[in-house]
Amino acid sequence: MVNAARSLRDSQMAVFDERSGALYVTELGRVASHFYIRAASMVTFNGALRPHMGPGEVISMVAQSAEFEQLVVGVGGVRVKGKGPESHGYADACTRRATSLKRRKRQQWISG
Repeated sequence: MVNAARSLRDSQMAVFDERSGALYVTELGRVASHFYIRAASMVTFNGALRPHMGPGEVISMVAQSAEFEQLVVGVGGVRVKGKGPESHGYADACTRRATSLKRRKRQQWISG
């Protein structure tokens, strides 16, 4: 528990008083939890953020986040580690999602 609180403190997501054991969430921690951003990513962002960054620098920083650890880029596109041949690339997943949403809206329009 103490190690987790220290990790949150180091990522500036919480204020931790080791003597009393008090743990208070910061605004940064609240935002990060709302968007499911890991503490390791916040450490990366806190170390890399500068007042003036170009789009390429921002994309490079975001690509270093812990949330992208399981993505592997290969000849066939982007794959998620640990997924078998039944898994599809990111573009395929987006296409399937868009098709599903269109189908659902069409059904709602017909029945509605």
